[in-house]
Amino acid sequence: TGVLTASKTFSLKCTGSKGSASDSVTVNVQAVNQAPIGSLEKAADETDGDQTILRGGTLIVEGWAADPDSSPGAPVAKVEIRLNGAVVGEGTLGISRPDIAQKNNRPDYTNSGFKFSYDTKNLQPGDYAVVAIAFDSKGASTNLGSKTISLRPSEHRILGSTSFDEVMRILQEDQLIYEASMLLKELTTSKVTTKLVLDIFTQDMLHIARFYFTLTQDVGSSAYTIVFDGSARPTSP
Repeated sequence: TGVLTASKTFSLKCTGSKGSASDSVTVNVQAVNQAPIGSLEKAADETDGDQTILRGGTLIVEGWAADPDSSPGAPVAKVEIRLNGAVVGEGTLGISRPDIAQKNNRPDYTNSGFKFSYDTKNLQPGDYAVVAIAFDSKGASTNLGSKTISLRPSEHRILGSTSFDEVMRILQEDQLIYEASMLLKELTTSKVTTKLVLDIFTQDMLHIARFYFTLTQDVGSSAYTIVFDGSARPTSP
């Protein structure tokens, strides 16, 4: 909330039987700038709406914000989105929200909705507080709320042609593998076929999945064609 100050000077003149007198007085008027109102309604995975997101998935943030003492009252100047206190972007404004307009009896709140999407591929697994901050044109701001999301290591399915070392590097950098074991290596005259099982763990060492791959070495090359054969839940930790 901010305060706007304005001044006005009034001149006074009094006339009587004995003459006249004049004076002036200055009146200072203060108008309070009301901060935005609104709510952070959603912070979840774009695909299934769950607050647990696999790394590399898209985080969707939605809500509404309006400026009570402006006309029209929406959209506001901006809505910042923060993850664990760090600003990661601004929401797209002007999304239609007739329900908000009706609830507040303010037809000019119709375009008060906002939406934000964020690629989580560069985030480390863990819990994140998602916060939305609304600003009006005069700089006043309001915290619209906070929601917690949990980012889990992604469960990669690698396809394409690359080197075996590169495959392992990608998986290890993405914190997918704490253990990997070769099950079978089969040599032929023209190619090398390797069966590989990857045991996938979370950061707290919970065994969550087992992936099976076939790596076929390209003829005359050090590259491998990697095919995802399937996955299965482990039968024991």
